[in-house]
Amino acid sequence: MASSFTQFVEPLVGLAGRQMQFGQFAATVGSVALSCYGVLHISARGFYSSSKSWQVTILTFHSSAAIALRLAPWGVWLRWASSFLTDISGYTLAEVDDDDGFGILAAAGWLLASTTFRWRHSASPFSLAVAAVEASAAAVPLQLRLLRALLALNLLVVVFFWIAMSICSFSKTFSFVPLDRHLHLGLAHMLRCREAKHSLWANILLHGAQQVCTLLVLANSLGSLEDGMLWPGLRDALAGLTLYWLVVCILTAMAGVQRPYPVSAEMGLLLSFLYWAAEYFASLG
Repeated sequence: MASSFTQFVEPLVGLAGRQMQFGQFAATVGSVALSCYGVLHISARGFYSSSKSWQVTILTFHSSAAIALRLAPWGVWLRWASSFLTDISGYTLAEVDDDDGFGILAAAGWLLASTTFRWRHSASPFSLAVAAVEASAAAVPLQLRLLRALLALNLLVVVFFWIAMSICSFSKTFSFVPLDRHLHLGLAHMLRCREAKHSLWANILLHGAQQVCTLLVLANSLGSLEDGMLWPGLRDALAGLTLYWLVVCILTAMAGVQRPYPVSAEMGLLLSFLYWAAEYFASLG
């Protein structure tokens, strides 16, 4: 009876494992493909020639694509490809035993592809800074703390973008992104204007779908998000954002250019100070 039970369960376990691997494959492909779309979309608007390319969303999807490629189980995927090629042509691919090494190579390929997509702006110091972020994502050790923070950051990007954009859509003068101007003109304008619909779909892809794909990749690698894993990730992500704002304020001041967001440096630094003050008092308790 035990043997019969084993014969029944083993195929189900194998099928579940293959479904999980396929899910990670689809999420990785989605994250990278949407990041490619993001680079092309943003490059066409000249963002990589200005500090706008240093927006959190842009830097996040540039680094997330590299991290997703590094987390991929390349050995399993290449065995799938080898099995498929063997069935149709008799050709067999060499096996990959070092997922980490192949992942770094794939992340380097993403850096090359991303630079190619924005080649018209590749000599811009702003674009070079983005390339430095990608190179860091391709080389940094993938520790648990980093992956948790990146997961939380992708979540924050979606939540804060749509909240900020919705609030700005009620303002007559203050604009966050072009989409809020279209929304401000009402539903009839959104349905009638081709540019408005294109802007809506672009933002759904770049401030929603891309982050969801990355979240799936990271959640699959981290396993369960129970045991308080999400809260430490949020704290690390917020701490990283305070450092990001300080660096951006310094670099833009040195270069004499506008900051990537229409927010005063003092306001951002004040919020950063309040965050660290809250952390300090929380540590005393």
